[in-house]
Amino acid sequence: MIRSSILSLGMFVLLCGAAFLMVDRIVLKSGPGQSEQEMTALQSYFLQVNQNNKHELTPPDWTAFGLMAVGSLTILYTVKPRNKQA
Repeated sequence: MIRSSILSLGMFVLLCGAAFLMVDRIVLKSGPGQSEQEMTALQSYFLQVNQNNKHELTPPDWTAFGLMAVGSLTILYTVKPRNKQA
C-alpha cells in the first residue's frame, strides 16, 4: 500500500512539473485584506502582488524540469522489482 501511495505522489509531482512547462505565471485569487505587507517571508519569496491586488506566482524556468526529474525518479523507485532475499 505504501508503494502505491508513493507512486501516486510521484505521478502528481511529474504532472505538476509538466504543467509548469506550459505556464508563465499563475494568478491566484487573494482573500480580503491580504496585502504585500501581510505576507510571510516564504510567501513573499514565491508570490508577488500585481496591480489588481491579486497574488501572482511566477515560477523560474528550472522549476518544471526539477519537478519532472523528482517525479520520474520517484516513479522509477516504486516500479523497480523488489529484492526478495530469503
